[in-house]
Amino acid sequence: MIINEKKKFEKYISDENEAFLGWDFNYLTRNGRMKGFPLRWNYYNEIRDYCSNATSLLDMGTGGGEFLSSLPFLPKDTCATEGYEPNIKEAKKRLKPLGIDVFFYKRRYSPSYILRKI
Repeated sequence: MIINEKKKFEKYISDENEAFLGWDFNYLTRNGRMKGFPLRWNYYNEIRDYCSNATSLLDMGTGGGEFLSSLPFLPKDTCATEGYEPNIKEAKKRLKPLGIDVFFYKRRYSPSYILRKI
């Protein structure tokens, strides 16, 4: 049993190095680590009323800007942040034409740092 747990742990660690852009986590669904399921609520519906009357909007951790770019009611003062550097280019490509600036923020720690400290 310990050997199987060690292999699982090593696979989880190797997933950290898997390349992805935006909010595309297909590599996790392919190997069964993440399963999609219908929720009883919908984030889009939850924020629709708030955003339609907002004068500004900040999308923190925008990924590739997929969700933000899908909103039809973006306030004039809308911007986004992203902490995963490979996503910055993708987010800017998608959001700049909509007049949305994307700002990079550097994380104070990385998941691998946390794992090494455990």
